Amino acid sequence: MSSVLNATSGLIESSGTFAADGKARHLAASDSTSNVSALSRLSESAKAVRVPMTPAAFKTAAYVKGWTLRALADRWGITPAWMTRLAGNVNRAANFDDAVRGLPRVGPPLPLPRAWHVNETDAKRPLGPGFRYHGYLVIGAMVAASKDIGSMAEEGMHGIVVHLSFDRSQEVYRVVFETGEIEGFTPDLVDEYLVGVGLERNELKQYRYVDDQGVRQDFARGRFVF
Repeated sequence: MSSVLNATSGLIESSGTFAADGKARHLAASDSTSNVSALSRLSESAKAVRVPMTPAAFKTAAYVKGWTLRALADRWGITPAWMTRLAGNVNRAANFDDAVRGLPRVGPPLPLPRAWHVNETDAKRPLGPGFRYHGYLVIGAMVAASKDIGSMAEEGMHGIVVHLSFDRSQEVYRVVFETGEIEGFTPDLVDEYLVGVGLERNELKQYRYVDDQGVRQDFARGRFVF
């Protein structure tokens, strides 16, 4: 009789262990599913933020750090012809955009052909020269300094467009830099001092500019991610 009870007890204990193990596996699976779901949402969010670099922006990202396309081709182990096609293809894989943005600086910025500063899509629109960045330098668009801008920004520093104003002849882009300094740029000043980097901060698209003091306060709060 006691052997039966002992056997029954063993089965009960074993059953309880199986149940506990099963519950643990279920919870682990549930956690794994939640993690996958969270990663999926994060991935979708990241995709929404990315804006493909135009051919001009891609080449400029290399030039501002001292790289020619031929030198970059040698660096990446591809032919110059392939590099030229890659730079000119707006549908290139995203990893190439990431790679060109992350290049180390090897020298001073190289001279930029003026035509590179013009957005290829907007260049076809019947807009005056004062609106050549219309639709490209939008609220939340990121730019980089192509040369030192006084004490405001060193070459290569990033900035974010926080306000657009315009009159009959041109748009003016107000930019906050990594230093916290703020300045307005006409298209001609953009040509001289700034380059687009092909990224937009989606969370800033609806940014409401009131005045520079408000931008400084938001900068101090860490609202701008460069």
